[in-house]
Amino acid sequence: MSDVQQIIHGRIVRESKYGVDDDYTAGLVAGLSFALHRIVERDGENRTGCKEFDLKEENA
Repeated sequence: MSDVQQIIHGRIVRESKYGVDDDYTAGLVAGLSFALHRIVERDGENRTGCKEFDLKEENA
């Protein structure tokens, strides 16, 4: 079974690259990105391979 982080990240990439350029797709990508950030925070590690979702240092 694939990791949920990788599944969501794959969908973000796919929609960003091939999705229709409309408000629905923009909202979908924004929502998925928000959800993925929360999942990475909960898991304590980024398994997407994308630095955009790395955990941020607190008080940095």
